[in-house]
Amino acid sequence: MKISPVSIKRQEFQKALRGYEPQEVRVYLDRLADDVEKLVTELDSLKKENDELRESLADFKKIESEYKQTLLKANESAKSTLDSAKAEAEKMIREAEENFEVRNKEHIAIQKTLEADIAILAKRKDELLSELIKIVKEQGELAGVNTSDIPQQKFYEDDIIPGTERYFPTKINPDPEEK
Repeated sequence: MKISPVSIKRQEFQKALRGYEPQEVRVYLDRLADDVEKLVTELDSLKKENDELRESLADFKKIESEYKQTLLKANESAKSTLDSAKAEAEKMIREAEENFEVRNKEHIAIQKTLEADIAILAKRKDELLSELIKIVKEQGELAGVNTSDIPQQKFYEDDIIPGTERYFPTKINPDPEEK
């Protein structure tokens, strides 16, 4: 006989002298039936979840197999590509060695031009900083702020006036030789 919540609730017992209290037995059987019903429901839910997990596992095993095949093909392709890349790199190195002198002369000329441009930009930067300091002082005087702490020319991170950091989002760091 299979025990179910319903069979527990419907169970009848013969009456006998000196037997158990029928009401207590009924209450106990009702509680037992409720617990069995919960367990049966939980078991069904777990079986369903188990079936879903088994299906997912089968899907993942299929995907894993496909990934393995893809990785094998990718490895073969990568090896072939690497061999081609090595041959191409060797060719490029030979060509680069052959053209080194020509390119080196071009780079030296570009370097000289850049150095001249950098010098011009550094001078312009100093001019702009001086103009900025002048404007800040003028505006500070208009606002009634003491501007005597503002440096006259080049200023760096250490020279920024306390409380004005928000106006200088980029830090200007000095050359170690200048300071």
